[in-house]
Amino acid sequence: MFPIYFSLLLIISALPRALSTSSWAVPSSERVIAIRSQRDVSANVTIDQLSLMGVGLSMTVFDREGYVSSALSDIRDLLDTGVQVLAVDLYWHEQLRKFQLCPYPLNSSYSLNATQTFKSKDGREIKCQSSLRLTDLAETVHSYLTDTDTNLSANLIILLFNILSISDTSSDVESAQIGTSNDTLSSVLLNYFDAKIYTPDGLNNDRSNGITYNALSQTSSTGWPTTSHFLFSEKRRLLAASSDANMPSNTTYQKSWDVSTVFNSTFLENTVTTANASSPSNSTERALESWRLDFGSGSDTFTTSLFSEAIAWGYSPVINSTSDDFTTLIGGFMNESLWSWAPSQPLSQYEARRISTDSDDTSQSAFSCGSLSVSEKKWQVSNCYADKHVACRLNNSTPFRWAVTVDKFSYFHAEDACADIPKSRYVSDASSMAKNATYIFSVPKSALEQKALNDLLSNANLNATDVWIDMNSIAIPDCWVTGGAYANCPYKKVSSHRNFVEMLTPSAVFCGVLLLGIMALRLRRVPIHDNRKYWKKLVNEYAESEYDGVPS
Repeated sequence: MFPIYFSLLLIISALPRALSTSSWAVPSSERVIAIRSQRDVSANVTIDQLSLMGVGLSMTVFDREGYVSSALSDIRDLLDTGVQVLAVDLYWHEQLRKFQLCPYPLNSSYSLNATQTFKSKDGREIKCQSSLRLTDLAETVHSYLTDTDTNLSANLIILLFNILSISDTSSDVESAQIGTSNDTLSSVLLNYFDAKIYTPDGLNNDRSNGITYNALSQTSSTGWPTTSHFLFSEKRRLLAASSDANMPSNTTYQKSWDVSTVFNSTFLENTVTTANASSPSNSTERALESWRLDFGSGSDTFTTSLFSEAIAWGYSPVINSTSDDFTTLIGGFMNESLWSWAPSQPLSQYEARRISTDSDDTSQSAFSCGSLSVSEKKWQVSNCYADKHVACRLNNSTPFRWAVTVDKFSYFHAEDACADIPKSRYVSDASSMAKNATYIFSVPKSALEQKALNDLLSNANLNATDVWIDMNSIAIPDCWVTGGAYANCPYKKVSSHRNFVEMLTPSAVFCGVLLLGIMALRLRRVPIHDNRKYWKKLVNEYAESEYDGVPS
């Protein structure tokens, strides 16, 4: 019953948006499940180590659509399909002392709903609506956070603001209304996101309480909270950072206004371009860097292969493109935006069985287990009964130490196979440590952990097509979990057949006793009617003892 209910819930939750958006903006059920399971497997990974898809709104959305209110629907569509980093140029009007999204000084004599047109340096026309403000962008993000604030859908959203200066010395500015304290970046963010935004003050508090960690899962005074703690313990959803490196020295904008709410430019210190995204080459060294953002190079920043490579290297690539074909542009990158599952995965059990290439001699099948494809370097759905090599993690060590069994096992024997290392045959990237070490059946929990495992497989010479990882949906279809073959879905307590019988037995016994009692009462008549002759004699004797009339 619940598998059907769980699938229906996924469909119903997407209907309101499906009816009001273009088809590309409605993620498939496979993508919804893939996004959720990747988030869940990264529960104990710190938020600065997540690899997320980003979009530069100014170039990709506003320059194409115009700085108009209709462009906000594209931003909502991006959020719905899994974009978690939004970068935007934010212009500080030096004379009016307020922020605007349009890169040109707006004529304040125009009505609020008026649209002004400007010529860009490359000759393109840029439309700007006078009424479009930072608060409109905040409202769009706030609406998304409200709609997805559930255990099934909650995720981290990052807002990156590139603060630039804009001036207008025309005469009509003198009569325009000057901005107030409510127009600062900090005030807008707090007004719309309040307890949902994670601030520098909040980070300092977590660090002082010892609940921040580095990439090696060690408590660190310079670390960050884990994804699970951030989303579900603190119930945060948003983090904002800004850079004012290009602001003039005489600007009227003051950094002190936002210092307690918005992370400063040090947050972006590990930003790179695609040209140097592969250095350093070691996963452990790369993990020591926080918030790895890749803005590409040039105007059209990424090809799909470069984008996929950036994700695999643990970066969060941010797309900046002026392409008019927005649907094709975003759709192509969406397929490569997850470091975990391959495109169109995880397949349904039926579809996985239909296209399966497993050649194992077994009549049993249960396409509810995950394996790591050696060629695609991402996860796929496989038959749990098929024999494959097993990926094992070196226990009590860094997250990047892996071993793979030389022999093959079914998914149900994978845990025992890892426990037998180093007694059994295996290949490892830490052979010198393996003699006295223990291994556990595991799954990569971040892009860099997966890269370390993929690097091992590339050099292992196992002639394998895929290897088992600790990921399955055996308990509940479409609910992918870790913890071995008997792990339960966290979103629904699973009732086994035995539990179901145990729940029914007391009720069945009670109903049976009650039914037997009713039948016994119907078969046995009331005792006073059992002997009708005695009853009639008793009535007559009583009648004779009564007096006629009133006694004297």
